[in-house]
Amino acid sequence: MKCLLSVSDQSFIRPVAPLTAEGVEFILSRDLETDWLSERVPDIDFLCAVLEGGKGSIPAAVFLEIGVALGRGVPVLLVTDTPRELPLALAGLQRVEVELKNREAIGQHVEKFAEQLKAKRSRRPKSESSPEIYRTNLAFADRLRRLSVESLDSISDRPFEYERLIHDVFAGAGAVSTVSQPDGADGGFDLAVWVDGASEILGGPILVECKIGKRIKPGTLRRAAERLTNVMYVRSVNFGLIVYHDLSGSDDLHSYYPDLPVWALSARELVQVVEAGSLSRIITMRRNELMHGGPWA
Repeated sequence: MKCLLSVSDQSFIRPVAPLTAEGVEFILSRDLETDWLSERVPDIDFLCAVLEGGKGSIPAAVFLEIGVALGRGVPVLLVTDTPRELPLALAGLQRVEVELKNREAIGQHVEKFAEQLKAKRSRRPKSESSPEIYRTNLAFADRLRRLSVESLDSISDRPFEYERLIHDVFAGAGAVSTVSQPDGADGGFDLAVWVDGASEILGGPILVECKIGKRIKPGTLRRAAERLTNVMYVRSVNFGLIVYHDLSGSDDLHSYYPDLPVWALSARELVQVVEAGSLSRIITMRRNELMHGGPWA
């Protein structure tokens, strides 16, 4: 596999020990015969972006190469030398933290990433009726059922389990990466989700609020949508999702807000959309219809 290496410090490409990974060829954009930023390079399998130093020390060219890769559907692996706060647009990308002098460790992470890509490409397409998808759907549905049948008098410990379930549903889409708020901090949303095929069009990740309760009313969702919209505005995010689970069994709450860039859907609906393989298409359609001011069918 061919990996395009994007670095924030040029000294990284002149190491004492070269960066190697079994079965992976590393190449710099300057060594390509064509301009990576303006022309598609068909044999690039993924981009590895090495981010070194402080937040302000990363050249804009590195972020530009990451953006070009995402826009063309090229997988991206981020390698950082220390725990660091990344722009929200990069929150959903796979990331490893490792000492940059340890080239062997970096190579191992790159090898694992390449192996995951190979496995994903070799995996045969699954129809909606395939046994594996059917079992996955049952597993998610069973977890929802367990959340619902337990005593409704004590739901304080359920939000975390519910958020973890929704995280797993998104991850089950295969081409989706999610990152929850660190250390349980409440930043006004629960998940930042990168949905391949949709986030490129939307210009970044999607903020997700997970809501569970005994009887969720339309007004409750509306207020949650307004709060999420305010958070999205501050963080320059263009689209948000509220995934709700009403413990009383209602799945038909209002989800269309003509003046807000937010779509509310039930957890059961999300599972159905993901298992049908239509998550990216549905999100893009919902966003487009919202922009044109028309109701959703």
